[in-house]
Amino acid sequence: MLALPLPTKEEVTLYGFRFGRNGLTAQGSPDKTAWRRCGEFLKKAEGAVHFWIGDGLAFGERAWGKRYTDALALTGFDIATLRKDKWVASRFALYRRDIH
Repeated sequence: MLALPLPTKEEVTLYGFRFGRNGLTAQGSPDKTAWRRCGEFLKKAEGAVHFWIGDGLAFGERAWGKRYTDALALTGFDIATLRKDKWVASRFALYRRDIH
């Protein structure tokens, strides 16, 4: 029997797949539908990540003041990208964001 590592707080399981810092692993035996949903999520996530960053920056600013220094270290993106992400996220309400 294959021993699987326990998930950490840095991992998310979705559609029968564990998204870890270093890769994606199947949990159990996901079917083809789950595999396709996972792929669809990955495609949408790629388009949504900058909205997520912008929303996270806005939250951090409301809660603790400007935190670009922290965000620079956490994301690896430059300051111009972070400012743009926050600006764009602030201009489009969640219901108006259509990521294909």
